Amino acid sequence: GGDPAGLGALRRIPGVAEARVVPEAEVRSTLERWLGPDSEGLGLPLPVLVEVKVAPGADTERVAEALRS
Repeated sequence: GGDPAGLGALRRIPGVAEARVVPEAEVRSTLERWLGPDSEGLGLPLPVLVEVKVAPGADTERVAEALRS
């Protein structure tokens, strides 16, 4: 659907500078470091990962609390 990772809501949190869904190829590349080069053949489901960058000077505790709620 339109915003499955809730990026719009994340981006509206005060102190969040950027939020993006990590592309599947990047997730696979990262997992390959731990699972080895044949990890794609394991058939493991991949989670949707979201990278959140906090704005300089933002209250990181407030951002973290907002992300948890």
